[in-house]
Amino acid sequence: MTCRQPKATIWRWILLWFIVSYLVLCLWLFFAYVRPSFLGGNSLRIGADSAVYLAITEVVPNDTIRLAQSPLVSIGGNFLGPIAIAKLIPSIFGIAILNLAFFLICLCIADSLPGVQLGAFFWAIVLNPLTTPSLLTLNKEILSFLSVMLLMLYISREPRSRVLLICVLLTAIMARWEQALVTVLFLLVEHRKSPFRGRPRLVLALMVVGITVIYPLAFNAGLEGLMSLLVVSARGNFMPTLNEIQAHYGFPLIFAPKIILNLWGEVLRPTYFFTDYLKNDFSDIQNSFAIPFHCVAMFVVSLVALFKKKLSLQKAPIYWSAIYLLATAATPVFQPRYQFAVYAVLCLEISGFNSPLVSTAKRTVKLPALRHRIIRSASA
Repeated sequence: MTCRQPKATIWRWILLWFIVSYLVLCLWLFFAYVRPSFLGGNSLRIGADSAVYLAITEVVPNDTIRLAQSPLVSIGGNFLGPIAIAKLIPSIFGIAILNLAFFLICLCIADSLPGVQLGAFFWAIVLNPLTTPSLLTLNKEILSFLSVMLLMLYISREPRSRVLLICVLLTAIMARWEQALVTVLFLLVEHRKSPFRGRPRLVLALMVVGITVIYPLAFNAGLEGLMSLLVVSARGNFMPTLNEIQAHYGFPLIFAPKIILNLWGEVLRPTYFFTDYLKNDFSDIQNSFAIPFHCVAMFVVSLVALFKKKLSLQKAPIYWSAIYLLATAATPVFQPRYQFAVYAVLCLEISGFNSPLVSTAKRTVKLPALRHRIIRSASA
């Protein structure tokens, strides 16, 4: 995989200057705020579960975090990617450098995709408040971002590379098992021999039916991972009610509200930013800034994609996103940061991506065969 080699215009050099400046800013933020936050130099909380991952791997000593041994991949969570990275690079600075390298790879992929305006994509990504903390801490968002960008490259190329496919699935499982599962499902239903090829609405409908039946069975069986997620979701206001409906075969009624909540969160309640938001602990950068304003960015990008008529299931990236949103809606917790991969797809779409289309389900008659039928009919 190589970046395109467009003509070196003045605008291209300006964009390069902005990218380099952003990387320098990231390094300054790391040494000024992120590194001290992990070493006790300030009281900031930057990143979602970074402190937990670093404590588990003993990259940063933390006497306040005590976790029981748990599988790296389970229904209740996925520690595989962050733990593997921390074991491979036991340094918070080294991890930040690796994340920045992943970010540059993602920009290079975007630049190689047909139609994408790299400048528009770069600004759409970096203006999301979740991006910078994800580049400077140990987390799963950067792996999710990398995996979906590799997937977009994979489905845009003919012939498709098996090596690239392995990279897609490996990075997906290191991020979240749900993303790996969704990617495998998407590739299977769009396989040339699949009876579901070119039928996105049918696939989504069958997913709704499957989740409707399977979730209550898992709930009644008391699966440990699912129960732990329900305990977490019980702290919310709206999500416990939706989960209760879902546990009684009501998923068709609530999957849309859950998808909207996961995408836009508190944006659906604008008064929040003038009331409850002001009561937040602003030393918690993740929950007081990154997550709420990530939802704002997601809302804006979604509206732009809608007005530009980019939200069609006939587009393979949007089809994948729909499967992903439906799968994550089945989980009983409210997690807008899980949708960062979808945000990246929408950024590609509004940046001019000539998206590959899903395969048509209708069989077409080749011209020689059609001509033969006409001649045979005429002679008869």
